Amino acid sequence: MVVVCGCSGDNGWNFVVDADLSNYQGSQSKPSRSSEKRINQKKIKNMLFHYLKIAFRGLFRYKWQNIVCIAGLTIGFSAFVLGGYWWYWENHFDDFHPNARYTYGITTTGIGKVSDGSPMELDQLHRDDANWMLENIPEIEKYCSTNRSRLSYIKNGKEVNVIGLSVDSTFFSMFYSEFIDGSYKNVPYDDSCIVLTERAAMKHFGKTDCTGELFPGGNRKVVGVIRD
Repeated sequence: MVVVCGCSGDNGWNFVVDADLSNYQGSQSKPSRSSEKRINQKKIKNMLFHYLKIAFRGLFRYKWQNIVCIAGLTIGFSAFVLGGYWWYWENHFDDFHPNARYTYGITTTGIGKVSDGSPMELDQLHRDDANWMLENIPEIEKYCSTNRSRLSYIKNGKEVNVIGLSVDSTFFSMFYSEFIDGSYKNVPYDDSCIVLTERAAMKHFGKTDCTGELFPGGNRKVVGVIRD
């Protein structure tokens, strides 16, 4: 209920209002949730547009300064990524082998020199030296000697070259290899047998179950195929 009383005086109208407005809903009612959501979305869009406008205005106003900064940031970030990739490669190379952390490659220096007179580093070690280290250094459990090997044969009138490794009997006990066909056990290490990777078997035989067949261009028998 609303009661309004007024009277005229020397200074204008005087009003006395007695009102109960607890249940009154006028034209200024609270907007619905959907309306509030649309209003907030519009505010956010306007805010983002305002920030982007200020950012681009600053970029074009200080053009050369921003070009130098962006170029420097790009070069620095690229160097960081390449450096991180190099570090990861150096510290995770062939780490799928069970004892990768305890496996080392031994080289020999001082035997020869390169053209500028500096010592030549060779990935070679005499077998007598390897046996001496195995007998006198208790930390060394076993060693494996490897040698690069090359095979070639003629296929469809073209020469096909195959690069591999000649290894001794401790190779597969030091370096993990998953055989998908055949096995290395009870195999003579006299260059009469060959183990292929999965990709090499598909390339030269067109299949992976080629154990027992002769490798093209020689008398080497395939004794196993390992997963790539």
